[in-house]
Amino acid sequence: MALPSAISFGMTVEQYWDGDPWLYAAFRESQRQRDERGEWERWQMGLYVYNSIASLVPALNPFVKKAKPEPYPEEPYGITSSRTPEETAAHEEKAAHEKMALWLMGHGPA
Repeated sequence: MALPSAISFGMTVEQYWDGDPWLYAAFRESQRQRDERGEWERWQMGLYVYNSIASLVPALNPFVKKAKPEPYPEEPYGITSSRTPEETAAHEEKAAHEKMALWLMGHGPA
């Protein structure tokens, strides 16, 4: 009997018995998409944790004298970027300028 699964999808008993028969399929597909999104979110969380630990590994190596941890990403990871290619290029150029300015300030005349 599909009533227990329909209830677990969020359907009411009235929707199941008296509603459109295709409503069950819609609820089932909705549940499949929620499950898929949850899997994606858990995978992405694992990616964040993995990259965070990987960025610390150089600093934890006792055989390297001046090891520094890698910087944490400035932006969240995404499937697609909402920026246009021009905005992406401008953002990368600004980041490169900031990195160069920090290097110059650290290595300038003392």
